[in-house]
Amino acid sequence: MAIVVAILFFDQISKFFITQNLKLGQIIPYTSWFNLVFRQNRGISFGLFPAHTWYAKLVLVGLIVALMIWVVYHLWTATNRLEATSYAFILGGALGNLSDRFYRGGVVDFLEFHINQYYWPAFNVADSCIVIGAILIFGWQSWHSWWKPKETTET
Repeated sequence: MAIVVAILFFDQISKFFITQNLKLGQIIPYTSWFNLVFRQNRGISFGLFPAHTWYAKLVLVGLIVALMIWVVYHLWTATNRLEATSYAFILGGALGNLSDRFYRGGVVDFLEFHINQYYWPAFNVADSCIVIGAILIFGWQSWHSWWKPKETTET
């Protein structure tokens, strides 16, 4: 649970810093491949399926809460630390983005990477933690299924 709280804290403090120091839409180039930006995402990942109506917002939040319940279940039934850590990363990130939806009306994104004119959509600490958690789960489950001794059945 400490991982969830730490992720939520760092996510919200970074978003607070951005909202207090940048104007919506502002871009600060740091390197030839990275910008600090202030964007607000009202849709799902990468701005897909924007929720402009109250019904769409309700469906989106309902879907997020349902997925969070599923993640909490898997967190509490995890059989090892890596699995629990993976689900904690996802839950912490989901809580960070969900709190943005309630308190800011949309998710604050501020990290933007690019190569020349090809830009990856802006994201935040919570998004990064969700992706890390998903990669860890995939890796753990893949390793577990590949290296688990096969049971032999004889007839």
